[in-house]
Amino acid sequence: MTDILKSIFCYGFHDTDINSITIKDDEIIIYFSDGLYTLDSEKNENKLLHNLRMIVKTKIFHEGTDATDNINVWDSRYGDVDTIDFLNKLLTSQFGIDNLYYSPFNSTILIDGFYNNESNFKKGIFQKIIILIENCLSVKYYEN
Repeated sequence: MTDILKSIFCYGFHDTDINSITIKDDEIIIYFSDGLYTLDSEKNENKLLHNLRMIVKTKIFHEGTDATDNINVWDSRYGDVDTIDFLNKLLTSQFGIDNLYYSPFNSTILIDGFYNNESNFKKGIFQKIIILIENCLSVKYYEN
């Protein structure tokens, strides 16, 4: 099992929220203000740890670019979404996580979920969103 795989699956992501994502050089910083779940020995969600951030270090291929090039977002209603537009949307809407996957074959994290917007649920609008983070080199967690 790779170090990234071990690191990712120390926590439970289902039914948690991404509060914001920032980019700093080759790092993608994902904030979970409401927390992530610790897992027991059988990998069942156990206790919610608040105020965590996950830092994904990515490989940069071209000088003068940053980790933004390693994020792709897809929306079930609109197709491809501009990464900066998605990051700005997170300023007003949390992102509810259904599932998080990791492929060691191509070093990619896939997060699927939805904009956690109560008014959309009341209107019967359900937008499935997929976030792909490619070229991952490492994953670490810190308290905010």
